[in-house]
Amino acid sequence: MGFDLSPQWTVVAFALLVVAAVAALLLLRIGLSLFSRFGMRGRWLRKVAIDPETGVVAVGEAVQLRPHGKVPISWPSRLHLLKTRGMRNGYVWHDVGGVSLAGEPCIVQICAFLGSIERINFALIGKRSARLPGADPAEAHRQVDVARAGLRTLLKRPFETGTETFPWGVAYAVYDDRSGGVPQVGVWFDPPPESAT
Repeated sequence: MGFDLSPQWTVVAFALLVVAAVAALLLLRIGLSLFSRFGMRGRWLRKVAIDPETGVVAVGEAVQLRPHGKVPISWPSRLHLLKTRGMRNGYVWHDVGGVSLAGEPCIVQICAFLGSIERINFALIGKRSARLPGADPAEAHRQVDVARAGLRTLLKRPFETGTETFPWGVAYAVYDDRSGGVPQVGVWFDPPPESAT
């Protein structure tokens, strides 16, 4: 006695198989995307480097953010433009994931005014609670210490008080109660010199 399906059941079975295959591919793609963005340890992350002479911030091998330069239009693989926020006053923030500072996963937050990069923040991910207003002060201080160690290595300065001044601007890693206890880490570029007219 054989197993015989009518033509209608064959079509239904084939349609269910196609739907299941599409759903599996979609879930795989979503899972890989989330892993590459938030499963950020070790070789999956692109490291941040800062040139102490010029202030150029390199993210991985392919992206260089120059003081008062333009924000990249596209990003290489493993770097993800997570969000862009226009402030309606000429300022735009671009959040990029898939990055590490001093071995800690972070989000690079690029602040541009009228398309010109003015400031770059590094939001260390660590424990989520350290990024929220009223966060655990111990975790916030730990993140500041980690960031200072990373900036000390990258920029060859002591960062004893948390800020260091360079010809191109300032680098900082500080804990400030006025910011709701959220660690403040980044570089702020001096205004460009006025062009002689």
